[in-house]
Amino acid sequence: MNLPKFSFSKVALGFFLIAIFPSFACTPAQSFEYVEPRKEYYQVATRQEPKEPVYSRVTWSQLPRPVPDAPVQKGKMIQPTMSFEMPNSTLAESLEALSQSIGYELRYPAKWAKRRVSLKFTGTVEEILAEICKQSRVKASLDHENKILRVHFSETSPRLPKDR
Repeated sequence: MNLPKFSFSKVALGFFLIAIFPSFACTPAQSFEYVEPRKEYYQVATRQEPKEPVYSRVTWSQLPRPVPDAPVQKGKMIQPTMSFEMPNSTLAESLEALSQSIGYELRYPAKWAKRRVSLKFTGTVEEILAEICKQSRVKASLDHENKILRVHFSETSPRLPKDR
């Protein structure tokens, strides 16, 4: 006689299910009562002021774009009045003193550095520079954007092409 072999764990599981099943199947049915949803009441809306008049339903708006830079206004530079005294000096010394007093870089040709200048003058930086140029017979300019004081000589001066 060949009987099927069952393992102990399978038999124990079977007995356990048979013992638990009737406790769930035979429980008394619970009765549920229907509860109606609560109705909420709100106060009537009132206004303190009348409605704004509607003139047009279309509104204007600006398209998104980067914030523009602050406007740059071109105007005269306000320069302080300076008193400049350099008796018996050279062109290089007087231009160096002027450029250092306003914080500008100085560029000049070395061949004109020894020209004599005698100054005792009160005025703006541009007036003092004009007086130095007049006494030493040179041309000079102030470059305010790059902060440079330049002395021009004939090779670098701008000129028109020669007519042929």
